[in-house]
Amino acid sequence: QYPQWLPNKCETLYSHARLTCDTVEDDITEMFRRRLPHSATSKDPIEGIDEFAEEFRAVAGERLAQVDAFLCTVAYLCLLAEGLGLPVLGYFGHPLLFMVPRSDAARESFWPRFHAMAASETVGFAVSDPFLQMQYDYQVGAPRLPAIRTHALYTGATHFPARPNEVLVMDRPHECVMMCIIQRLLSGGAWSSGERSRDDRENEEEEEEWPTKDGRLRSAGGQGYPYRFLTRALTDRSFATFSQFRAVLLWAYDMDLITFYEFYSMNTPIFMPSHLPKYRFQQDHMDYEGQWAGRRDEKGRPRMWPEATEGTSPFEEESLDAVRFTVGFSDYFRLPAVQYFDSIPDLLHRLPQTDFFDVVQKMARFNQDSLIESSNSWRALLRRTTGWDAELLLL
Repeated sequence: QYPQWLPNKCETLYSHARLTCDTVEDDITEMFRRRLPHSATSKDPIEGIDEFAEEFRAVAGERLAQVDAFLCTVAYLCLLAEGLGLPVLGYFGHPLLFMVPRSDAARESFWPRFHAMAASETVGFAVSDPFLQMQYDYQVGAPRLPAIRTHALYTGATHFPARPNEVLVMDRPHECVMMCIIQRLLSGGAWSSGERSRDDRENEEEEEEWPTKDGRLRSAGGQGYPYRFLTRALTDRSFATFSQFRAVLLWAYDMDLITFYEFYSMNTPIFMPSHLPKYRFQQDHMDYEGQWAGRRDEKGRPRMWPEATEGTSPFEEESLDAVRFTVGFSDYFRLPAVQYFDSIPDLLHRLPQTDFFDVVQKMARFNQDSLIESSNSWRALLRRTTGWDAELLLL
């Protein structure tokens, strides 16, 4: 499910000395491509999970005897390992019902099976952030899955502003207006010294050309303003290049974007809107809404979704009433040193006044401390699930 724009996925995501990228094309590869033909671009439900699991066992055959543990990153696909007698590790960055058919029968079948796996001593499930932890708790209750932060160490890059006067803009995929707004506000030399007549400003606006490609503006800047704004389309889209920008502007289109964690792990200063309506999305998350009838709270621990939200769901991404609570679980507003702006003019005002050295230092300290915490969490989960007591590589 990683975005299509990432170049060299194999080398980028699996570039650790003790890992190799699997490029083997075999009957297992063929089966998954046939069963999930559009896995990189689609969130279509998986039909016939039991038949899928049966085929997987048949195709894998004797090779399963060589497997030490099973890793799944989509909760529904963990059912492929159900009954195999193998330790199962699950690390989820998607909603619990992601890829589960929308029929009542499919969901009523999945709830107790997932719960049974989560409660098993040989299964270790975790989610990538508190937002997902809250959603899973809302749907199935105990046992509450631990939230182990995504560190995105695969970027292999650390913030080094070799491009000190450039700011990277990570716009929403289907919007093209943000860069135009920035350019419009910077046009006419509003940030330059000296006063100009109205006629001069109007003449400049008539002569100004905004270079676009595919209907999108790729860069923005203005006379006298210390920073120029660029989209990733003007880069080679590598993390090494991204780390060279002074800062990144991130307009989120989901509550837990991996992009956020990638830039945070590089200690790159992140600027995000503070205005609550900017966190109302249209990702069809109500497709994943639902609650298991057998849900139980964990003894001695209150449910994470506040009681004051009765009548609302954490999947109601277009409801301001729900968003007021869900943003409190998002790492966008939990991790230190993230920079917020109230409006585009406020952003343009804040950027030159930011102490970037202080921001980077705070991010680096938090990254170091939380990596130790995450390492300990993974070791404990791995030890409980498999009995192994070995160093775990964080990816």
